[in-house]
Amino acid sequence: RTPLNAIIGFAEMLHGEIFGKLGSPKYREYSLDIFNSANHLLAIITDILDLSKIESQKYEVTPERVAPRDTLHWV
Repeated sequence: RTPLNAIIGFAEMLHGEIFGKLGSPKYREYSLDIFNSANHLLAIITDILDLSKIESQKYEVTPERVAPRDTLHWV
């Protein structure tokens, strides 16, 4: 996941214009598109890795307290 994290970091730097103005506003817009797409891809990869752990029975479930009212709010 490290290369993807680098892409996310660089896109964030570009969007924030850390090292100065980018010129065309389109570059700022494109850097945000890259950032959002890379984060979406990272979430998909994380889900796939979690499914892989579940299938290999190596996924650890950690019990925790939940408030049923708060949980049902999202259903």
